[in-house]
Parts: sequence; structure tokens; C-alpha cells
Amino acid sequence: YICAMPVFIYYFFFQAEDGIRDSPVTGVQTCALPICIMTNEHHSAYWCGKPAVNLDAAVLTKVTKKAKIAILGNVIAVNDPIRMAEEVAMLDCYSGGRIISGFVRGGAVETLQAGIDPTQNRERFEEAHDLIVKCWTEPGPFRYEGKHYQYRVVNPWVLPMQKPRSEEHTSELQSLVNLVCRLLLDKKKNNRS
Repeated sequence: YICAMPVFIYYFFFQAEDGIRDSPVTGVQTCALPICIMTNEHHSAYWCGKPAVNLDAAVLTKVTKKAKIAILGNVIAVNDPIRMAEEVAMLDCYSGGRIISGFVRGGAVETLQAGIDPTQNRERFEEAHDLIVKCWTEPGPFRYEGKHYQYRVVNPWVLPMQKPRSEEHTSELQSLVNLVCRLLLDKKKNNRS
């Protein structure tokens, strides 16, 4: 299901978005489902050959009009957090504020491939997360001297359209996960009957 789930969501929700029609009575676009498309990435994995989730998201910003785009997620423990902050902010601008950004730690193989000690993965993730949120919420330039990341100058110009709050992202992601699980269970039940 790891690789099949994004394909299912892509297909299912594209059909739903394509199915949005103007009501003949009110002229307002309506759809019974909250529309969201999720994409993910993994490195050095035979079961998912998508190494750049932000490329998928960039395409989705241009081929959809209303769908939320969930990125699950950027492997920030092994990437440059400043670049991740800028890329996700740019995607949010491209999409008109429709990005739901999820960050992940990545697996041991991804950590080893990046030349990083896997025992440092959790603390690198937490530090990168906090730095990304700082880039989105505090004006630059500022200096950053952390345990794993050091920058003499951080000066983020591209900011997301949405005002980030981790609680909002967490609840949006949980809602998305719950929706996907319900849809998959309903589909499974319908296939059995």
C-alpha cells in the first residue's frame, strides 16, 4: 500500500475534482468530498521510486485549481532545512495557499545514504523543523548556530501564503489520514460485497 496509496488518492481525487460541476440552480461549484491529493517520497527504496516530493507538488499546483496538496513528506533530517523552507513556501505561493506540508524523518537507509549517523536522525529532524518554522515566521536576516546546522546568514524572502502553525498542520494531516483510511476501508468493504 505504500506506493499504491498515493496513486489511489491521485486517481480518486482527480476524478472528484474533474467531477466538480456548476450547480444549474445556483451556479456555484459543488462537490460532496473535501478534495486533497497526497504525495510522498523515499530514497533508495525499491517500493517507491519517487525521490522528490516537491516536484510532484509543483506539478499538482498547476493541474489542480482547488484541491489541497499534502506533502508527506520532505525528509528534513537529511536535507538542507533552509532550502526546504524556501521550496515549500514557494509551492504554497504557486498553489494559492493550498499546501499541507508534512515533514518526515526518513528511514535508516535514507539517513545512511546521506552520510549521517542514524542515531542523530531524531534530533536533526527536530532542529530542522524548528529552523523551517523560524524561517516562515521570523523576519531575516538572522544567524543560526545549532547543533547540526550552522548558518552565518539566514534571510528568507519567500514566505508561505498561509501563516504556519504546527498544530494546524498536524490537525489537517490527521484529518487527511482519517479520510484516506475511511475511503480505503469503504472501498475494501464494497469490493467484498
